[in-house]
Amino acid sequence: MRRRVIAIGFVDGGHFVQAFLKNGSPMPPIACNWTIFRDPVAKNWGVPYAVAIKKFNEIIGNDVATKEVIDVD
Repeated sequence: MRRRVIAIGFVDGGHFVQAFLKNGSPMPPIACNWTIFRDPVAKNWGVPYAVAIKKFNEIIGNDVATKEVIDVD
């Protein structure tokens, strides 16, 4: 099955941009809240991306924020 990967970056404190990833590119981790609110049908959605996510974590390490932040003013 062919999957379409859509990557979105947040830049300059207020802009969202589409990031175009090449095949085999490292991928940031899946948003933590996704696992809480996903439909049960999508339970294994992340499995095909596990290698790319591991690759990202090995390169980036813990010095970069990769988790979502929710600010409720």
